[in-house]
Amino acid sequence: MEILYLRPYGSNLAGFIMTQVPPHQNVGGSGTSSEPLFKATAAFNSPTPKKIPVRIPLSVPCLGLEEEQSVMDCVKSGWVSSISPVVKAFENAFAQKLLVPYAIATNTGTSALHLAMSALGIGPGDEVIVPALTFIATVNPVRYLGATPVFVDVESTTFGMNPLAVEAAITEKTRAIVVAHLYGFPARIRAIKQIADKHGLPVIEDAAEALGAAVDGDFIGTIGTIGCFSFNGNKTITCGGGGMIVTKDERLAARMQHLSSQARVIDPECSAEITHDEVGYNCRMTGLQAAVGIAQLGKMDQFLAKKRKIARTYAQTLSLVPGIQTKYLAEPLVETEPSYWLAVSLLDEPMMRNKIIARALEKGIEFRPFFKPLPMLKPYQPFAKHRYPVAEALWQRGLCMPSCQSMSELQQLEVIHLLSSELTAFNHDRKKAADFAISDKRTAYSHVHKRL
Repeated sequence: MEILYLRPYGSNLAGFIMTQVPPHQNVGGSGTSSEPLFKATAAFNSPTPKKIPVRIPLSVPCLGLEEEQSVMDCVKSGWVSSISPVVKAFENAFAQKLLVPYAIATNTGTSALHLAMSALGIGPGDEVIVPALTFIATVNPVRYLGATPVFVDVESTTFGMNPLAVEAAITEKTRAIVVAHLYGFPARIRAIKQIADKHGLPVIEDAAEALGAAVDGDFIGTIGTIGCFSFNGNKTITCGGGGMIVTKDERLAARMQHLSSQARVIDPECSAEITHDEVGYNCRMTGLQAAVGIAQLGKMDQFLAKKRKIARTYAQTLSLVPGIQTKYLAEPLVETEPSYWLAVSLLDEPMMRNKIIARALEKGIEFRPFFKPLPMLKPYQPFAKHRYPVAEALWQRGLCMPSCQSMSELQQLEVIHLLSSELTAFNHDRKKAADFAISDKRTAYSHVHKRL
């Protein structure tokens, strides 16, 4: 039977059976192997799938025996749905980890943002200030609710919204500000929160990519009015899918909990009868997801330490390579502690971005460009009031590098060698072309001079 590795994102798992790699290869535990934790075995009745060439992925989940045991315990209990006590246990553990009183588990990070905006009463006619550079899920819930996104440009130092641009965008129709912490780098949340407080506006933190990041010792996601997290398969910790909302506001917590369960209420005259007092949503996390999440949460500090080590290694080794900037990894803002969900760099020459990505894929190494600015995407072009030069420049030059917790030192050195080789060759070719152009001009000048 053929053994095949799973692709990190968007895999169709139909027709596959998960089989575990021996414990000594479990990077999520005590092993040091760089091999993926799980392999997929083609089922007998499934078509022959294509081999996946990616050897060094951008970011994949690290799952081990702890997750397996937690899921098996959940299955054996029979409590696998959203009313499983495991969901409440995960919520309590997450709230305790982030030092907040309330946490509400959801089925996705997008649902978390949707619930947050719904609980704040955002709807048609309202404006919500959002960053021009972020993943589309940050802004989609604004449109779900019929509100209008107001894009503002970002800063090159944090990748987050420029506080001055935020204040300039506030109007009488503004109902909320959504701050995204891109790739695990904290935006200037305190400055934005101060502006929001002055205008009486709530702040929603999209912390999907920033679990574990902090500002002045406070976790990202806990500084605004509401914080939203994602547990997608490529995030620092995963449930396979899922999200979490945190808040210090008891009223908002109760409101979001209520809306997430189809706005369900128990009839006081008959406890067996379930009624609904408004239109709600089905956004709850399942017990099976929460079981994975509890095990992953116990490894969060270990995963963060590995990602920070990966970022430091990139910063130190690439600092002498011409054509690439890694100061964001080596010199974050003094008061911030990034989580480095993805280690990122900026290329001096935008033309090198796609070339490096394509060359790396030929070698089984996965890079990604920065997200394309949302005002440039078809669904959001009508909301683009002007150009967003910083967001556009970061997208053109930004490169996300392999940052998986399971990546070995040798694999990271292979990534670094590829970057160094491609950039050195490019700079060498450019120098040769420049020297040739100078030589050609000198020759032409010499011919003219002789004629004179």
